[in-house]
This record gives sequence, C-alpha cells and structure tokens, in this order.
Amino acid sequence: AMSQWFAQRLESEGYEVLLTGRTSSLRPEQMIDRVDVVVVCVPISATSATVRQYGPLIEAGKALLLLAGESEETIRTAISSTNDAVEVMLVHNLWGPQAATMKDKNAIVVRTARSGIFCSEFEAFLYKHGAEIVHDSPSKHDLLMGIGQKLPTVISVALAMTLNENNITSDDIASHCTLT
Repeated sequence: AMSQWFAQRLESEGYEVLLTGRTSSLRPEQMIDRVDVVVVCVPISATSATVRQYGPLIEAGKALLLLAGESEETIRTAISSTNDAVEVMLVHNLWGPQAATMKDKNAIVVRTARSGIFCSEFEAFLYKHGAEIVHDSPSKHDLLMGIGQKLPTVISVALAMTLNENNITSDDIASHCTLT
C-alpha cells in the first residue's frame, strides 16, 4: 500500500513508475533494467533479503532508495550488495498509506557516501510536498526509532498484560493515576 501511495504522487509529478512485487506479472528482475531508480518498500523483515536478491542487478549510474524503518543493517546490506557506482539512500517516512498528504509529516533521510543526484531529487520531492525532513546517521535513526516507537510499545504491552493478569479494569486504575 505504501508503494502505491508513493507511486501515485510520483506519477502526478510526471515520473514514470513501474510497480512490481510478489504477485505482479512484471517481475522485479525485468523492471530493474527499465528504471533509473529502484525503490525497495517491503516489510522490515524482508528488506535486507530483498536488497541482497535484487541489489546486484542494479547497474552503475542508477540508484537504490530504501523506504525502510531500520537503517544500519539495511544500508550495510545495500552497500555490500550493489555496484560501487549505485547511489544508496534510506528514507523512513513516518506516515502510512491512509495519510492524504506528506505535509507536516516526518521523514527521516539517511544519506550515505553514495547518495547522489537521484537521491537528492527524491529528497527534493519530499520537501516539495511538505514533509518535515530530518537527517540522521544510521545508528542515530535506529536508536531514536527504538526509543520513540519500540520502547513505548513494549511498555504498553507490559501494562496491558499486568492489568489483565491482575483483573484490573481501566475504571479500577483511573482512580489511582495522575494526569501524567
């Protein structure tokens, strides 16, 4: 769904977009030869394997953009799986396909030493559509995403499990909570 979301917006800017995936008739290996920029937008658990499989097929002078939520391993895999003359950049958009626009939404951009003109053009596209761009290193991105998304989720799950195990309802706990 996120791939289609970006495809619609890129097409509205005049870019020709080819979508491929597990169930499409156009196979990734067929598409890669026909494009200047390959954008990988798959579940986090499949990102590195996808890059290892298709990265070697990207010719020098083209780009690999990673729309992914994990950066250190993903970028390391992209750098090692592609030709040294392939541009590489990661973008972690912090909105889902239900968003009407990217205006005022956060987009973390992790550039590499191999980020070039194609990567800059995609970043300019994000900027033009109002995304709030933050530049991070791979390690800073992963640390802050862990604190900002994973840690609150773990705490919420632990709280829910504790309430459930002790048969405590939200009404029970409301009388013992502060506003914070």
